Amino acid sequence: MMNEDYKINIFKLAADGSNWVTYRDRMKYALDTRGWAGHLVSTAVTQEYKDAGDIGGVKPETRWKADEAVVRQLIIASVPDSVFNHIKGGANAKSVWDELKKIFEGRTRNLLIDLGRKLQNTKCGEDDDIHAHFESLANFREQLAAMGQTISNDQYTNTLMSSLPSSYDANISIITTNADMSSTPITPTTVIRIITDEYDKRLLRKAKPKSSQVEAFATEAQKNKRKKRDLECFNCHKKGHIRTECWAKGGSKEGQGPKKKASVRDGATSAIKDADVEVWAVIEEAKESTVEVPRSPVMVAEESPDIITVETKLYDSGASRHMSPFCNKFVTYQPIPPCPIVTADKHTFYAEGIGDLQIDVPNGEVLTPVLLKDTLHAPQIGLTVVSIGRIAKAGYSVSFEDNHCKIRKDQDRRVVGSIPTTGNGLYKVEHALMAGTALKQVNILTLHRRLGHVSLDTIRSLVCNNAVTGLHIIDDGSPFFCESCEYAKATRKTIRKERTAPLASAFGEEIHTDLWGPLPLLSLGSRKYYVTFTDDHT
Repeated sequence: MMNEDYKINIFKLAADGSNWVTYRDRMKYALDTRGWAGHLVSTAVTQEYKDAGDIGGVKPETRWKADEAVVRQLIIASVPDSVFNHIKGGANAKSVWDELKKIFEGRTRNLLIDLGRKLQNTKCGEDDDIHAHFESLANFREQLAAMGQTISNDQYTNTLMSSLPSSYDANISIITTNADMSSTPITPTTVIRIITDEYDKRLLRKAKPKSSQVEAFATEAQKNKRKKRDLECFNCHKKGHIRTECWAKGGSKEGQGPKKKASVRDGATSAIKDADVEVWAVIEEAKESTVEVPRSPVMVAEESPDIITVETKLYDSGASRHMSPFCNKFVTYQPIPPCPIVTADKHTFYAEGIGDLQIDVPNGEVLTPVLLKDTLHAPQIGLTVVSIGRIAKAGYSVSFEDNHCKIRKDQDRRVVGSIPTTGNGLYKVEHALMAGTALKQVNILTLHRRLGHVSLDTIRSLVCNNAVTGLHIIDDGSPFFCESCEYAKATRKTIRKERTAPLASAFGEEIHTDLWGPLPLLSLGSRKYYVTFTDDHT
């Protein structure tokens, strides 16, 4: 009977032997901790038992027999019933163990070959889930490792990249080019991170204009329509809508009929309050005059072909979060999953990071450095949006007086910022960007050569999809000549079998000549060359 001191934890063997290597090694380690490993290789009392002599009056032969029964029982208890039926006839622990090895050693080799083939041949389709594909490959790798077959990082990296569809060739080219230029190895983690980020961006771009989150905003907006009944329109002075939704004369939707739409900001703000992430900024149009063309405080950078040479900070009471496109201005930064931000004109762009942003707030002739906490990084936004509501929540008071937006500390009422209004009633500050913050201008031909002579459409796609950032392509759309590409793709011009051009009209008008030589052997006149002259007319 097994003593309480002999209790040890034994790893279970799977019926198909998929974990045989792990089971075998753990069994050996467990038995070795008790000094029983010799029972797996010998049927007679080992020298180790004999050297220990009598222990507690028990002779080595007696102890060996008792331990033999324990080891045999441990092996039998750790295998499934289907395997037990094959090994139960073993007379001792060694014969039971040898029978186990006979069953699973060969089967493990077959499983290794099958798993290795699956790892190499598994490909991801154009419409397949990249996350699920990478998880499948990782599972194959872990199973191979459990069977003693280790896949190195280099091998696994090559397998990951070769399993991707052709639409990711541009991303793979960028990864390999950056690795070559920086002399750093490509790791599986890098490949998985970059490719899954690209996959997530493609999903967002393929989504319908009303994504699930925007639909939730619209649904919440319908629920909040009752709350808007007390709102008064500054245009027609009726309740239930605001000026930007008014279809009366002078309203933003003049003549568009009585069909009323819920405010995007009201619905969005209410919906987001219940979300896990506190609030996403949804900016309403700022319109102060019916004469001037209305504009949205938040402009999508893709709508303007010019480089942003002026850093504009807009102080807006309708924004519920600080936002900025200037990543280099962030003091702290943490990437986040792309989160949609919807403007009043139904444009959607995405926040890709969050952190603390350092800005300078004007205060008369001086600038006050201010740290904006939890600012969203939205690369496609055209300017920095400073939320008046966030400033108020931080313990500051904001007042609008004398055509200025004044920010004061509540403790001592000291003015820390005074932002003047512009002609259209917006409170904004413009600073010329430093040279280090401007996008680098690169000719498309130069970028074509640096990226390994990829096509122009691929380069434009990389920039438009933000796969390459920090660059402004100089591209007028005209075709260009690349000598290396022409040389690599050059073929012999077709030689026609029949003449197509008309003959010369007179003798001597066109003469064809040809020089041949040197001859490998001298002619009868000891000449090495000969020349022919042919008149085209005759």
